[in-house]
Amino acid sequence: MSYSIAVPVPDTTTQLDSSYGSFGASNCKHTVFTVTATAVNKVIPSPAASSLSTQEGVNAFFASLPSLLANATRQIRSGSYHLAAEYCHAIPESKSQPAPLQVLLHGSADYTKEYWNRGSWGNGSRKYSWTQAMNRAGYSTLAVDKLGNGESSHPDPLYDVQLQLQMETVYSLIQRIKAGKIQGIPAPLKGALVYVGHSSGSLLGAALAQTHPSAVDALVLTGYPAGQSNNKGGIPSFHFFPAALSRPTQFPKNLSYGYLRMNSEANRTSSFYYRGHYDPQIAHLDYETQGVQPIGESCDFGPPTQPSFKGKVLVVTGTKDPAICGYTPVDECAFNESILTAVRGGFSANTGFDWYAPPSGHALNWHYSAPDTYRAVVEKLGDLLGVAAPGANGGRPAFDRLPHFDGVGVRR
Repeated sequence: MSYSIAVPVPDTTTQLDSSYGSFGASNCKHTVFTVTATAVNKVIPSPAASSLSTQEGVNAFFASLPSLLANATRQIRSGSYHLAAEYCHAIPESKSQPAPLQVLLHGSADYTKEYWNRGSWGNGSRKYSWTQAMNRAGYSTLAVDKLGNGESSHPDPLYDVQLQLQMETVYSLIQRIKAGKIQGIPAPLKGALVYVGHSSGSLLGAALAQTHPSAVDALVLTGYPAGQSNNKGGIPSFHFFPAALSRPTQFPKNLSYGYLRMNSEANRTSSFYYRGHYDPQIAHLDYETQGVQPIGESCDFGPPTQPSFKGKVLVVTGTKDPAICGYTPVDECAFNESILTAVRGGFSANTGFDWYAPPSGHALNWHYSAPDTYRAVVEKLGDLLGVAAPGANGGRPAFDRLPHFDGVGVRR
């Protein structure tokens, strides 16, 4: 995985470049946008680099974080930032009208935009690619590296890379897309702009819905860590450690120690994967190709309610996802569908709502059930959006062209 502190490429806010996507697919292109954003972030004492240079020091910082946040002050953070992305148009591409667009935001714990296309190891497989499945179903996709992640800008990992500023950078990008100011990305028709998040990317989507309720027409919240009341075991030790020290050949040596990496493959696998329901090689490659975890992403978990949002909401979370059923061993945690349905209470009664729970752990894109999950998302999202959502096929996006895998999911 390529890496940089700040992407040294020209501003491409008006057009896409000509490079191919993760699989060399002709319908995908990499690009980097320059956006400006301002947000009010939290201020807590910044840990010294020396204290983060040992595992004990990192653990001590996270142990003290709740009390630090309880006494946090606020400050305005603003700037101009690069957001790296991969745009893939729907297949087949319509010449008469734009396809509905999904804007994809990955989660924390070292994920990047590659989460959606499994491009981190790029073997050409489509089984685990959300992007490829949605493109074939009639959606265009724009997978974005969040601020402080992947190939996007890496500003101060504590004071800048917090949920509110990340959300405002994405909102700035969405506004440009809706205004038709980005050559190569058609502005979607009314009712056809969908925000898709995973884990903290879903928290970012919830914050977007609360702060800018008309920004998108629908939310798909996957691995949505709401309903923490069912968490019995507490957050496990992910063995976070400065990425520059953990993998000095992969990350720049001058990368701030506030950018961390999970340093235990066993803990990552047991926390993200449902035993017997994934390919062990996938979990290993997931660990080897992970990105970074900015410490500021642990400072804010988004608003509990989004009453102003009137769009559609689809929640997709695995039955063995510890964010929902508790940080006991993943294959032992108890799924409670009432926690998923309770998410609806945070939105307006006028919001269309549905949910789906595949047999997977937190990294639901990389379980055997992924193809069935994609089919369910296309079906349920199509029902929520209705025939007014234009697909490349005309009318509702079709899901009969998606690859099928015999899996069992919990459906409403």
